[in-house]
Amino acid sequence: MLDKSCLYISDYIERNKDTYYDMLTRVRTHDDMISWIKFFLEAVIETSKTAKEKFRKVVELTMETDKVIINLPVKTENAKKVIDVMYNEPIINRKKLMEITNIKPSTLKDTVNVLLENSIIVEITGYSRNQVFAFQNYIDLFLK
Repeated sequence: MLDKSCLYISDYIERNKDTYYDMLTRVRTHDDMISWIKFFLEAVIETSKTAKEKFRKVVELTMETDKVIINLPVKTENAKKVIDVMYNEPIINRKKLMEITNIKPSTLKDTVNVLLENSIIVEITGYSRNQVFAFQNYIDLFLK
């Protein structure tokens, strides 16, 4: 039912690469499938705990952001549309935001400016034209 994977077992395997190769070798040389299964189950358990914590933090961020958006001096509906898009595309340019949200250019500009002023999103190019915005607080949840 998920569009994207939420268990990044490859990260665990990368961090435990030597053990991973040792376990594979033991399966081949000693027919030790049980050790391999135990290793893989540990990977699933640790990865599940990490994913659960990230999901909890995303829910917290969503609730906090929704509380802030309600009090902004722009239409809550427009701010919510922009943020909802940025949950799927946390780095996005103004043109694509306009296409996805169907918000008029002047309204989108006002909405984005308010989101920037309130540090909900950040502009990452430093340009006044062709700006790209990041939902940095959301991105940071996945980089830690």
